[in-house]
Amino acid sequence: MDIRNSNPVMKEKKRPGREPMFSFEFMMMIGKAVTDDGMKYREAAKTFNCSHGLINSARKMYLSGQPTKNHKPEEANYESMYNRVQDQMAKLKQEIGELYIENQMLKKALYVSQQIKKGNSSVITSENLEQYLEAAK
Repeated sequence: MDIRNSNPVMKEKKRPGREPMFSFEFMMMIGKAVTDDGMKYREAAKTFNCSHGLINSARKMYLSGQPTKNHKPEEANYESMYNRVQDQMAKLKQEIGELYIENQMLKKALYVSQQIKKGNSSVITSENLEQYLEAAK
């Protein structure tokens, strides 16, 4: 068998450099906030939790309207996005249910403690007899 004539399966080439930490849409949002909304660099860096250099890059990208060589707009994978949203909604519904039950239990505990407090205050014992005698004067 001739190795030179065989057609090997080629892997897809990776882009040079590292993958960007922030998506193109996020960078455009930062650029819009700084450019159109008048947000200062320091305020934007604190709000978006990133460096001043990234703010400047996002602003330049927003003004040019084009992504840099490493920032390619991602292909929309609606099925995976839908599944992620569904999972998140299920978790949030679960948390809402747990919080509702906890709220009901706390209301019941408050009601019971108020009833006990009312019951204890109306009973005259040797411990609180002097208090009732002073109040009667």
